[in-house]
Amino acid sequence: PSVIVAHSSRRVLTSAFADGVPLVAIADQPTRDRAGQIIFRACFELLFRRCIYNADPHPGNYLVDADGSVTFLDFGCVRRFEPDMIRTWKRMALSILDNDRHGFQTGFRALGFVGREKKFDWDYQWNAMRMLYRPFLEPGYRYDPADVTKSFGVQMFDNPNRTRIAMPPAWLFLNRLQWGLNAVLAQLGAAGPWGITIRELLTAE
Repeated sequence: PSVIVAHSSRRVLTSAFADGVPLVAIADQPTRDRAGQIIFRACFELLFRRCIYNADPHPGNYLVDADGSVTFLDFGCVRRFEPDMIRTWKRMALSILDNDRHGFQTGFRALGFVGREKKFDWDYQWNAMRMLYRPFLEPGYRYDPADVTKSFGVQMFDNPNRTRIAMPPAWLFLNRLQWGLNAVLAQLGAAGPWGITIRELLTAE
């Protein structure tokens, strides 16, 4: 059934009933993989083609239907981004995938991440970003909670640049993508063609 809420004398707000199960209730791995791939594509499709992000990726916000499709719930935390910023991010991401360190450094600076250039450890930051992008670089990668935890430490607590990195306001919001989405995929133990999907979206207009 649908839920109908009176909004005014001429309008109603409707919400369709979705028949599905939470991610944690999925037993078979192929369905978990498919759900992870759908969530992954939806998140980056919105960002890289629409410049929009729903910053609330956690297991309670998805239902999986009997046919393996995914229903997304709760769009109360959404932000739009400037297309120029998204284009710069896409160029930087492609430079990491293409092993282009110079392009990475150019993009990292352009995005506003370098707060203090003096003594900035570019070797460490390059390797840390390559680790973060490991799912896109390693064919058939399967997300694992241990990898997500390790990557968080490498990027944050163990990073010698932590006092030199700046955090642009937009990226405070996007960090929810980086760690929230990774945690969801790790809980699913999802595998998929992440590199193919992300490259397709990075090169899309």
